[in-house]
Amino acid sequence: MFLNFLKFLFAGLITASGCFAQNINISGTVINNTGVPLPGAFVWLEKAGLVDTTDNNGKYKLTIVSIKDKINQPSANMLSARIHNRLLYLNTTEKSAVEIIILNLKGRTVTTMQKTVAGGICVIPLPTMGAGVYWFVIKSAGSELLIKSYSLGNATGGTTRSLQAGSPDVLSKDKCNRAFMYDYIAVKKDGYLNYRAIVTNDDTSGMDIRLIVCEEIVSDIDGNTYQTVRIGNQIWTVDNLRTTKYNDGTAIPQITDSAAWVNDTSAKYCYYNNATDDYTVKIYGALYNWYAIDTKKLAPVGWHIPSIVEWDTLNNYLINNGYNWDGTTTGNKIAKSVAAKVDWLTTEIPGSIGKDLDNNNRSGFAALPSGHRESDGNFYFRGAACFWWSTTASSASGAFHESLQRGGAEMSSTNGYLKICGFSVRLLKD
Repeated sequence: MFLNFLKFLFAGLITASGCFAQNINISGTVINNTGVPLPGAFVWLEKAGLVDTTDNNGKYKLTIVSIKDKINQPSANMLSARIHNRLLYLNTTEKSAVEIIILNLKGRTVTTMQKTVAGGICVIPLPTMGAGVYWFVIKSAGSELLIKSYSLGNATGGTTRSLQAGSPDVLSKDKCNRAFMYDYIAVKKDGYLNYRAIVTNDDTSGMDIRLIVCEEIVSDIDGNTYQTVRIGNQIWTVDNLRTTKYNDGTAIPQITDSAAWVNDTSAKYCYYNNATDDYTVKIYGALYNWYAIDTKKLAPVGWHIPSIVEWDTLNNYLINNGYNWDGTTTGNKIAKSVAAKVDWLTTEIPGSIGKDLDNNNRSGFAALPSGHRESDGNFYFRGAACFWWSTTASSASGAFHESLQRGGAEMSSTNGYLKICGFSVRLLKD
């Protein structure tokens, strides 16, 4: 009986979603750090599929009229979903990690959820929310779905009851309205760092995009390539390391089992939530325990993993050169300047990473909230924090690391984590 109900929910998946007419008109200029226009930059909206190349004056324009919104459309890996009575019915062809981001109509993140689901149809309870309209961004294996949801509050009862968007009648009343804009604008140009930011306004003009110079490209032994940025006298990779081999070609053990991760102090690596898709691996990189760092064989020739003193050098340079969010040169308020413009959960805390993501990443360091593997073998804080190892031990069982938190304004160095934890790794040029 229950299986028949699930089949009914998915039977009208495409027809129920309807067609949302939407005009897109996004234009502006791509410039370098000194404000000089950059011709020949490739600009595109990832979901809408709109592309342009900047002209001789650095101008671009992404325009289309009356496109079909991609709400509820099946993705490449046949990911599909539907919401009914505060339950998310998710259908995917394979076991995968799923991230669910719930946004309000202004595009602000209300909450986020992370689950690992088996292939087929599964049911995920959703949190109780106040009355209003919400958007659910569902990410899995490099694919995304966008679902609009209505929640009706019962003020007299003091509780909230949900009438989620499971009814074709509810959707049909709205199908001629302008669709919510949730897309990524990306820019690539040789010699510059890749740019990526969230776009929620489908009608803009004069959107200037400032590119930062890429110092050089470095490759690991697996053939993965990393862009790099100069900050002061240091040159850093702007992606987390994802090599599966030491620089002598020896394989690094990959451990997925939680007990095996915790109970063994030999060098090892994993991916967050044991992800297997290429997109997640490339974007967030791998997580290594400190014993892999201590081999001194992770970095390619000419590069190394930074000590805590070298992390402090980065922090001090940014503070002293006005990268604090408020422009001051005292106190550590540099988190926004090193955090990426995407993927961080939003907050309303002034000066925090999650407040106004568009103002992030002045330095080009482009830190993503990759989360970590805790000493209990479980994974935490994707979307909310990132942690990088240093080579500096603090005790027989602990080591110093650098971290960012979505609600914080500082980039902090601490020694409070055990060496068996799984953290990200950045490289520094010798």
